[in-house]
Amino acid sequence: MKAIAVDVGGTSTKFALVDSNGNVEGFARIPTESPVHRFMEAIAEQIDLLLSSAHDVRGIGISVAGFMDQAHSMMTYNPNISWLERRPLQADLDRRFHLPVRLEVDSNAAALGEYRFGSGVGAKRLLCLTVGTGIGGGMVVGGELLRFTEECIGDVGHVIVQPGGRKCSCGGHGCAEAVATAPAILGRAGVSALKDVADPALFRQVGRYLGILAASLGAIFFPDRIVIGGGVSAASPELMAGAREEFERSAGVEVRKRARLIPSNLGARAPLIGAACSIL
Repeated sequence: MKAIAVDVGGTSTKFALVDSNGNVEGFARIPTESPVHRFMEAIAEQIDLLLSSAHDVRGIGISVAGFMDQAHSMMTYNPNISWLERRPLQADLDRRFHLPVRLEVDSNAAALGEYRFGSGVGAKRLLCLTVGTGIGGGMVVGGELLRFTEECIGDVGHVIVQPGGRKCSCGGHGCAEAVATAPAILGRAGVSALKDVADPALFRQVGRYLGILAASLGAIFFPDRIVIGGGVSAASPELMAGAREEFERSAGVEVRKRARLIPSNLGARAPLIGAACSIL
């Protein structure tokens, strides 16, 4: 029993077949780029390829970066890929493939994937932070996703971690998303790929920003586990070291007493695996 999983990120869109044990196969990636009709056709082509290689597919699970409508039919807000806002993704793909199609916020999907198959297994209150082109956060309490703002816990990447800092795509200044994401790191290092960033101190500073974010959110949600995942999280061990260092320095006593700050063991696959969970 398998699901086709699609993870629509701010820079790239990933595809895979995921089985009921969380195993991933047939991984593929395309750029997330406009115009929207060409992007949708590229998604359909990748799904066709996966369908041709499997015969026990139960449906299509899609994680989308940004806010989502209550009906789980479309992404409603993401300043990084605004051209995809309000596109009826669920209806488009349902019409094309005649399979169950389920949409989920990518940060929720990552949290669900970690909860069921990753670093969040056994947690009662799991907070998952996903760091890539943007920063998302999902919260699982007692096995259920927490939803109170646009089908998620809000846009946690826009918590201020550097007052008066770099301007963010949201219009704010010093947001975590402006200083602790892949574009921020690449811009400061002057390179085009994370693997080419040679400055460990830069990753440690980014980790400190994430530690401040984790400490701030910990005081609101009081998790027993905080998982940091996404493509950026695995770029350097200095990042996690900086995050732990700053979390211990910044978080309140009760937050530190309750929560463990740990890295994801699903990495960038977490939103894919979590997207499949809505089907399997």
